[in-house]
Amino acid sequence: MRSGKFGRYFWYSDSFGSTRQKENQYTVFMMNTKSSLSGRHWDPFLLELSKDPMLQPYCTLDEYGAPLIIGSKYIKVRCLNDAWQFLNMSDVEIERVKIPQDDNGNDTVDRLELAKTLILERLTTP
Repeated sequence: MRSGKFGRYFWYSDSFGSTRQKENQYTVFMMNTKSSLSGRHWDPFLLELSKDPMLQPYCTLDEYGAPLIIGSKYIKVRCLNDAWQFLNMSDVEIERVKIPQDDNGNDTVDRLELAKTLILERLTTP
């Protein structure tokens, strides 16, 4: 899940210089610049999904923290700390699917496999 020139990560919810907090460990951006989000950046989970051979024909991912777009269904997908969020093209939430986590906020399932299953289900439903 590291690509680009630098492959550094940034957590919006953390205070500058603080230690990472478990409450937002999955809300992260991979930066393509050395020290600033003013450059290109992506959610690394969405980036990996956009590269999946089964999803690639149906999904696009722009830069600058954009959501994954399921083009044939006009649905946006966002990765939240504890859920996958599905929105319409007007950014209105359609559905939020919780990701099973333990008491410490760590995923107990593979969040990428869960998202892939959810996206493929949406692609096959009329």
